[in-house]
Amino acid sequence: MRKILILITLFTLCGCPLIAGTIDSVGKLGITEQDRQKLLPDSVKKFYEACYWGNSTAASRFIIDSERERLKDFLKVSPDKIRFVESRIEDILFAPDARSATVTSKVKYFEVPYYIVRDRMDTQDWEFTMSDGWKIKNISYKMQDH
Repeated sequence: MRKILILITLFTLCGCPLIAGTIDSVGKLGITEQDRQKLLPDSVKKFYEACYWGNSTAASRFIIDSERERLKDFLKVSPDKIRFVESRIEDILFAPDARSATVTSKVKYFEVPYYIVRDRMDTQDWEFTMSDGWKIKNISYKMQDH
């Protein structure tokens, strides 16, 4: 009897991290609306990090394949010409099934060699697929007056 209690205790203590890890992995698949809503801000952040570093190859991985050619000029953010200083999500508007969303972000940047920080508002239309996760379908931006 004592051995059985010890085995149950060991399994419980050792098994919990395995179960928690499995649940976390399932959440990253985006099966439910809530999972997809949790995943989008991280994708937006990673997209802007790639833009911040001037890595158009990494940024293009967040663009739907069929739209990559059309949006390539937006992705040509050369650190020699434009530098992102900061980006912040202002609003996310999800479709009812959370398979698409419109993200509005405020971006601070400067143009080299002028070094005057300017603001713009980016609007991105994102779509979710089980195979690729969140991808950008369209990007537009509006310059902000100071």
